[in-house]
Amino acid sequence: MQEKKRKFIDELLYKISDDHFYNAVKITLCAVLSFLIFYDRDGVAVAFGLTLGATLCSPIDSSNSLKEKIIGVGLAAILVPTFSIALTLLYYYTFIFYVVFAIFVFFSALISLYGQRANQMSFTLLLGICLSFIHITNTSDA
Repeated sequence: MQEKKRKFIDELLYKISDDHFYNAVKITLCAVLSFLIFYDRDGVAVAFGLTLGATLCSPIDSSNSLKEKIIGVGLAAILVPTFSIALTLLYYYTFIFYVVFAIFVFFSALISLYGQRANQMSFTLLLGICLSFIHITNTSDA
């Protein structure tokens, strides 16, 4: 019985000390804190948007040098809202929308050829493109 407890404790400590566990806790805290800080009783749009932004930038934050992390998170933080705003504004201009949409999807998929971090950036951008269509009911709501 004592041996089972010791083995369980050793396995638990091994999993807690892993970098993946640390990253999961960091992402969870960032998402929850951003939601709680910016929550408003009238609407949760701002809080949800910031939480979603924290979640979308999280795949870029993998183990590598600090310079590469800053570049990856910075690019994701700039490109995801840029793509979302551009697609939202062009939604009712059908021909231009489809051309821009195709360029964004092609660009996002193309960068996945450059390695693991680029693959994670591609995933984040494609997910951001998909999520940019959630709120479209008319252009005044965008």
